[in-house]
Amino acid sequence: MKVFSNAPIKAYNGEEIKIPMGDGVAPSTEFRHALRWILNNAPFQTQEDCINSVSLSRSIDKAEGKRIVEIEDVPYEWLKKKAEVVTPGIFRVNGNIVYTYICEGFKKEEEVKK
Repeated sequence: MKVFSNAPIKAYNGEEIKIPMGDGVAPSTEFRHALRWILNNAPFQTQEDCINSVSLSRSIDKAEGKRIVEIEDVPYEWLKKKAEVVTPGIFRVNGNIVYTYICEGFKKEEEVKK
C-alpha cells in the first residue's frame, strides 16, 4: 500500500500545480485530482489496464475529503508506467515534478497515522 498526501504539489515556480477540472469549474490543487487527470488521459489497451484503472479510480473516490490517498501496490506499479508516458504532455513543464512525486512522494502508513 502506498499512502500519499492529498496536499498540492509545488511547481518549478514554487506555486501549487493547478489541475483543470472541466468547464466552469475552478482548477484544483488536490493530488487526487492529478491522479484523476492522469487516469483520464492514459491510453487503455489491455485487460490489465481496465482492472488497474478501476482499482485506482476507487482509491481516488475513497480519498475525497480526506488528507491521504491510499493506492494498492499492483495499481500503483501500473500507474507509474502510465504516468511516465502521459505526465510530460498533460502537465507540460511540471510533468517531471508530478511523475517524481508519484514515484517518491508516498509516505509510510505509520507516518500518516501519527
